[in-house]
Amino acid sequence: MMRNIRSTPLPPIGRYSRLVEKNQGRVVDSPGDNILADFSSALNAVTSAIEIQAALGTRNATRPKSRQMFFRIGINLGDIIHKDGRIYGEGVNIAARIESLADPGGISISGDVYNQVKNKVDHGFEYMGAHEVKNIAEPVRIYRIALGRKDPGKNIEAAADEPTSFLEIFKSYLASKKAVLPAFDATGLKIQQEASKAEPDTDAIEKMIACDPSLTSHVLRIANSAYYKGINQVSTVRAAIIRLGSREVANIAILVTQKKALPIQRPLHQQNDAEPVAPFGGVRS
Repeated sequence: MMRNIRSTPLPPIGRYSRLVEKNQGRVVDSPGDNILADFSSALNAVTSAIEIQAALGTRNATRPKSRQMFFRIGINLGDIIHKDGRIYGEGVNIAARIESLADPGGISISGDVYNQVKNKVDHGFEYMGAHEVKNIAEPVRIYRIALGRKDPGKNIEAAADEPTSFLEIFKSYLASKKAVLPAFDATGLKIQQEASKAEPDTDAIEKMIACDPSLTSHVLRIANSAYYKGINQVSTVRAAIIRLGSREVANIAILVTQKKALPIQRPLHQQNDAEPVAPFGGVRS
């Protein structure tokens, strides 16, 4: 997603739609000072974003500060829903969140996009950490494209051996030899173990979730999130499991149960002596 952060009118949208179309993209919507587009690949989206920011930089260089414009651009790789000529879903929601974290005149991308393009563009990347996104079970890893320096070999990432989300930390701790199982919530563990089987027992997972009202509420809320807009809402735990998948439900169970069960001061990996279609666009500030 791309959003203008000044109140000055946008120049003709065609100027930017051409850069989108040049990279096999399509402007889906342009409400107000926003542009929402989808692309055939993450690389095309990133290439288009870089070209748009370069074009804006050239334009701003010839104008006084009062007439300069700066866009924030956020790019995500994920599933989207097409309806009535527009796009909806989790992928779009994450792109909007990423855009809100971008610098004026900058580009921020999700971890999935980074994995696709990190060795394919002439720019470095800076890791911005894992950020929470509404109705998304796990934090989203976000990177900033270093537009000021063309140096693909100087990527600044999180340490490869350091978990970056609660779920990653939990799984790392659980897999370690020093893990003390009684420290973990029994329901979350049992659901995680069942979901890890080659053929998970949906009935068993359903019964375990149904015994915890808080967990039931979280699972149903995520199963009826904006990602599924336009689809009939689900009202039972079983229907939610079928929609989300047993492994995603298990991840939700871990997050919900363990955040309450482990009021710790330090990250688990430190306690264990161990040393998270590409729409792009933005939001008015």
